[in-house]
Amino acid sequence: MSTYSASRNKASRLTGQQFALPVERKIFVLGLFVPQSGPAGIWGPSCRACGELAVHEINTTGGILGMEVVPHIVDSGGNPQNVARLAKVLANTNVIDAIVGMHTSDVREAIVESLKGRIPYIYTPLYEGGVNSSHVCCIGETPQTQLFPAVSWFMTQHHSQRWALIGNDYVWPHRSHKLTHRLLELFGASVVFETYHPLGTKKFEKSLQGLEEHRPDVVLLSLVGDDSVRFNREFSRAGLAAHTIRLSCAVEENMLLGIGADHTERLFCSSGYFNQIPSSANEKFKESYHQHFGESAPTLNALAESVYEGAHFLAKCIQDGRYQINTRQTTGSDSDSLHELSVPGPRQARWQSQKRSVTCPVYLAEAEGYEFAVQEVLNP
Repeated sequence: MSTYSASRNKASRLTGQQFALPVERKIFVLGLFVPQSGPAGIWGPSCRACGELAVHEINTTGGILGMEVVPHIVDSGGNPQNVARLAKVLANTNVIDAIVGMHTSDVREAIVESLKGRIPYIYTPLYEGGVNSSHVCCIGETPQTQLFPAVSWFMTQHHSQRWALIGNDYVWPHRSHKLTHRLLELFGASVVFETYHPLGTKKFEKSLQGLEEHRPDVVLLSLVGDDSVRFNREFSRAGLAAHTIRLSCAVEENMLLGIGADHTERLFCSSGYFNQIPSSANEKFKESYHQHFGESAPTLNALAESVYEGAHFLAKCIQDGRYQINTRQTTGSDSDSLHELSVPGPRQARWQSQKRSVTCPVYLAEAEGYEFAVQEVLNP
C-alpha cells in the first residue's frame, strides 16, 4: 500500500512539499479535526458545518486535482496524545489524505510530533505564533496581529495601566501572555494578577478573589470554550463587570449565547472575523452558509470560519502546486515563485509563505447582548 512522504530538502517552506496518493485513489479524504467534546466542544457544530460547506464548494469547482473531496470528521477535543495517535493511524492506513484542524495548540503539537509531515496539515485558528515546524501550516492570527493592537488600543484610549492575565494552563495562554508582559512593559503598564486554570475548570473563586483584591483595569482572558463561559458568568455575578474591562481573543458568538446577555457588560474581543462584519464578502459567505444549512444552522463565528478558510487554503495549495500530490492526475508544478496566497472567505486573508504569516483585517468588538458590535478596525 502506498504511503505519503514529505520532501525534506524543502522543509523550511510550504512550497514544494511532496506527497504521494495511492494510484487507485479516486477521492480525496479530508480529515476535519474539530472539537466535539471537552471545553472546546461548544465550537464543534459550527466548525463542522463550515468545513462541510467548504468541501461542497470545492467539489462544485472540480474537487482537488479532479478528485471528489470527502470529509472525515474527527473529534479533536480530547486528550492531545489520544487525538495524535488516532491521526497517525488514519494517515498510516490511508483513511485520510490531509488534515484541516481547529483545536487547541497542545493538540496541534501532539499531531505534528506524531505525523512528522506524513500528510498535509493545515491548522486554522488563532494561535500563539512562533511555530517553526515544516510539518504544519498555521493560517490563524497571532498575538502580534490580533492581541497587541487591542492591548495598545486600551492603553491609549482608556489609559489602562493595571492588567490581569487569566488563562488555561497550556501552550497558547502561556506564550501569548509572556509576549503581553513585554508589550505592557513598553507602555509602562503592569501585570497585577496572573493565574492559569486546567482545561475543564468548573469554579473560579480564587481568580475572582484575586481580581477583587487587585482591581485591574483590564482582564485579558485566554480561556477556552466552556471554561470561558463559566468564568464570565461568575465574573459578572461577582459584580466585577461594572468597573473592569474584559478582553479576549477567543470569545465568539456561540459563547455569548452561553454566557448570557446579562453577563457581557464591558466584554471585548479582538478577532479577524465576526458574524456582524459589514462587508460584501461576509454577506456572501453568510448567504451561502444559510442557503446550504438553513436559518437554524449553528451560529457563525471566527473559529468556524477558520475551518472554512482552511479547507479552501489546502485545496488552493494543492491546485497551485505548493503541495505536490502525485496521483494518476497531473502533478502540480514546483512553484517557489508563488509567495502569496489568498483564498475565498470573509476574512479577506493573504498568506505569505516566506514570512509564514497571515495578513487580514483585525477588528475590536464589544459584546451587545448576544452579538458583537465592531468598535474599531485595529489592523486594516
